Amino acid sequence: MNINQNLINLRLTSIYKADSLWPYVNLYKRGAKFMSIFKRFEEQAARRAVEAERRKIAGIATIEAEKVGSALRSEQSSAISLAQRASDAYTDREVTKAKQSISSLQSGLSSAVSRLSREEASTRQSNQSISQLQAKWAAVERAEQEVAELRAAAEEAGRMELAAIEQQEQNAAQLVLQQELELQAARQIAPYEPNIQPAVIFPAEDIEGKFSAEHSEIIQTISSRICEGNDRIAKEKHPQAILLIGNTGAGKSTLAHALSGRGLQGIVEDETGELLIDALHPTEDIVIGHQMTSETTIPNKCRNGETVVWDCPGSNDTQVDQEFPNIFYIKRLLEMSQAVRLVLVVPEPNIVGDKGSKFVETIKYFMNSFDAAMLGNSVSLVVSKVAPHKRIDHIKNSIDKVLTQNQQVTDEMKAFVGTLLESSSVHLFYRPRDEGVMPSQANLLAAIEADGDYVVSDKNLAKLTVSQPAQEYSHDLLQTVSGNFNNIVNLMINAVADSTNCMRADDGNLFTKNHAMIARWVPDQMSYDDLRAREELYFLNLDMLTALKGLFESPVITFEEGVAVLRGAMQIFERFVDNDEAKQQMQEYAYVLNQQFEYIKFFSEFIEEPEAQIYDLNALQAVIAQCWENIATNFEYQVKTIELEPGQGAAYYKKAIFYLDQCDHPVCATTIAQAHMRIAELVVGDDVPAAIEHYVAAIGYDKTLAEVYEQLGQLFQREGEYSKAIECWKVVGKAYAIKNSFDAWLENAPENVYAIMMVRGGYCEYKGRVDDAVSWYNNAASVAVNLEAAKQASSESERTLSNAKNIRDEGAARVREMMDSNFCNYSMVTPEFVESIADGIVIAGGAFEADVVV
Repeated sequence: MNINQNLINLRLTSIYKADSLWPYVNLYKRGAKFMSIFKRFEEQAARRAVEAERRKIAGIATIEAEKVGSALRSEQSSAISLAQRASDAYTDREVTKAKQSISSLQSGLSSAVSRLSREEASTRQSNQSISQLQAKWAAVERAEQEVAELRAAAEEAGRMELAAIEQQEQNAAQLVLQQELELQAARQIAPYEPNIQPAVIFPAEDIEGKFSAEHSEIIQTISSRICEGNDRIAKEKHPQAILLIGNTGAGKSTLAHALSGRGLQGIVEDETGELLIDALHPTEDIVIGHQMTSETTIPNKCRNGETVVWDCPGSNDTQVDQEFPNIFYIKRLLEMSQAVRLVLVVPEPNIVGDKGSKFVETIKYFMNSFDAAMLGNSVSLVVSKVAPHKRIDHIKNSIDKVLTQNQQVTDEMKAFVGTLLESSSVHLFYRPRDEGVMPSQANLLAAIEADGDYVVSDKNLAKLTVSQPAQEYSHDLLQTVSGNFNNIVNLMINAVADSTNCMRADDGNLFTKNHAMIARWVPDQMSYDDLRAREELYFLNLDMLTALKGLFESPVITFEEGVAVLRGAMQIFERFVDNDEAKQQMQEYAYVLNQQFEYIKFFSEFIEEPEAQIYDLNALQAVIAQCWENIATNFEYQVKTIELEPGQGAAYYKKAIFYLDQCDHPVCATTIAQAHMRIAELVVGDDVPAAIEHYVAAIGYDKTLAEVYEQLGQLFQREGEYSKAIECWKVVGKAYAIKNSFDAWLENAPENVYAIMMVRGGYCEYKGRVDDAVSWYNNAASVAVNLEAAKQASSESERTLSNAKNIRDEGAARVREMMDSNFCNYSMVTPEFVESIADGIVIAGGAFEADVVV
């Protein structure tokens, strides 16, 4: 029912049913009719009397007076008859006044006739009669004036009542309009507008086009080799590893085959006729080179049981594009191994030739690159390409000779090599005697592991030093990877702000759309984690936002923690995207993010700038905070705009309640109430108490659901909860249903007749029906089982009688209020009301949280 209809109902009811207006209207109608007749009679009588007196004065007064008297007597009879008829239309007060006026008139007229009969010739008597008639005429005028005043008073009272009614209508209309405006304002939902601020986590400048083609190519080569090597190293962490360190051509790859238990053979080189070693069954990763240039530009590995053997690139390769990668490889190998041993590989010719200068260079490189003190007895020396006839003491003697005769050997080098010679840490790896299968070298690994211990891996085992030419590239390399990292972070900021679109593998997905940005940093043979299919549950967008919100609200104290948050966000996006290819792309984003951060840490160690100028923790924390703010805003918007789908199961509506309950907004409260209604409708056939529970919860969120009170009334009555049923019926004004509830209550619980009658008396009092309320209270007193109960009922009866007018007025006010609210009295639905009908019921709501899977 709209506002206009409410106003029409209010006007009609006020005009035809307002008790205060009826007496005035009836009085006006009856008085006006009587006075019209009375006035006509008085006018005729007066005119004739005056005319008769005038004729009498002229000589015919006696005859005319007789006529006047006869006429007066006739009119007197008519007046008395009319007055008798009019008296039925007056109240007692007005009829008494009218009779008094008529009696006075009759007495005056009788006197006049008597005097005229006795003194027909006396002018004085005629003059007296005229005077009396004139006085009566004045009385008639006064009576007319009284009637006019009475009519004016009635009209004024009517106007005042109508004005009051019109004012009431205006007030009611204004109130309804104000309530509707307030409700519309409350229901307004601000659109979701994310706050997107580009971030610069690491200072980076655009270096495209800044350098020569050669310089740019070197940077690209370094980046590619580091990327490829990092992929191979970072696949898994190993419990123990052996790192083979030595110059290009020292025989590291061949030794790696031997340590992994693979067979070797002697072959003759076609061009030179030289006898060389080759693998009987080469590994896929390690190639034995026979050229002067290195075959190994990235670390390769092979296994022997739990031990992993890493074949590292040549340590004497000092080209800029290999120097940085070599250092990076050593650092990452130490990080990805729990315990390590280092094997220094030196070919015999480097010891015996040129006074052992190449051997000295190898030792110098090793001591400059590693902390010998920290390594302790975890270093072994393997002399490769040893002539078949030589023994270990021959090699040791050759090394001693170099230590004593080569002027480049320092005391530290003598001490380090001397320790190796004194222990059993020097081993020989022979070149082939002739062509064919070589003797097994299976015991070589055991011998190396027996002469010392594996040291717990620590990144500080390695020293990060590069040549001056390489140092010049460090800043540019740092700028490159910093720019890559910033780009990924800014993509994350935008993706978080538009997270819903990132659940679909299409052009709206920012990660899919910008995948080319990271493609060149993704390994060619990347291994992916298991791809979990997305579960088709309800409100997946809110599930994802909940997961993201929980992640981004985590405190970020260190830079590593901030990077972990960003990586975790990518894992969440992977979980909720609907396509396997897109899931793999999210794994690639997480990989590249971590990869670029590792590169930043690596290259920044070669920069002289303070660490605080490289790692801007405040900027990263600001990104985390910005993402959380956008997630929280988007979450609130998504919750407010939930539209319940019809025909869903209880689990759907429970999950809707779970999310809606997290947002304090009128729209959410209304939607929660609707969800509880849907659940109640689903379970009412099988579980009435559960249905009641949800219906009660619904009115706790929205008390204007008339259908809920009707359903609750029916269910409470079915369950024998008659008092609760009656309270629900009262809200929607179902008088007939209330009567039936009282009758059923009395029929099914006759032992509670006193309590039922008291409740019924209270209901009648609530409706303003004083007489009925008193009757029920008296009935209750008559069936009371004790004096105290009887006194209580009688007291209620007396109180009702003493407050009869107020009770009637309050009842009428409730009627008007219900008319304003589509005949529903929602004002009585207070928290106390809900609590009373929920007595003994566990209100639905928070209890559903355990049932919801997020």
